[in-house]
Amino acid sequence: MTGSGLESRALADLGALRAFAAESGRDLVPGTILRLIGPMGAGKTSFTRYLLESLGVFEVASPTYALHHRYTGGRAERACFAFVDHWDLYRVRDDSEIEAAGFWELLEEAGGLTLIEWPERIPLAHYPHGRNVQTLEFQIAQDGTRGVRACL
Repeated sequence: MTGSGLESRALADLGALRAFAAESGRDLVPGTILRLIGPMGAGKTSFTRYLLESLGVFEVASPTYALHHRYTGGRAERACFAFVDHWDLYRVRDDSEIEAAGFWELLEEAGGLTLIEWPERIPLAHYPHGRNVQTLEFQIAQDGTRGVRACL
């Protein structure tokens, strides 16, 4: 995920996804907001699990039912995050749920890494100014192969 612009990569299997997540973790800096877009089953939650493992966090839960999980204590080779927030907005029905969960307040905390699955519910213009907001778009081709496109 270095550089700027668009980068696409085929992900042949879970090993390739794990390698991509570890590579991504080396490039991320505190304060990054990483938007994870893609259809159900495309690899967003697996990417998150592998990314967190590469940062030293090994017990990762899908926040689908809890909406949010905060992880602390992880360490990457080049970056140390005070925390990693993992949001899954799939089941959110309206803005009041996001507000009640403290999304906006937690998003303002810049010392960590924020991962957001199903971020389409939040317009890009609403993210904090001056933050490094990146998008990974996970895809499933008609033949079942998976890929990811990074918008940096």
